[in-house]
Amino acid sequence: MTTLSASAVAEELHLSRATTVDYLRAGRIPGGYQPVEGGRWLVDETAFRAWQAERRAAVDPHRIEPRSARSKAAQQRRRTA
Repeated sequence: MTTLSASAVAEELHLSRATTVDYLRAGRIPGGYQPVEGGRWLVDETAFRAWQAERRAAVDPHRIEPRSARSKAAQQRRRTA
């Protein structure tokens, strides 16, 4: 298993190392683990790359919900104001 350091992940995602570690702790970035409790964070490269590819996948336009009527009414109020 190939691993990435938290710093390498932070650099790829254009985040600070502290933010990256917070995301790893919270599970927002998959594949993260600490070999020693309280130690440095490592990220399974396979899981990380799969997550990146999933995030970049094309959006299905049929899954995008239209704006609600309330939103349209609010937009019209702003136009007439």
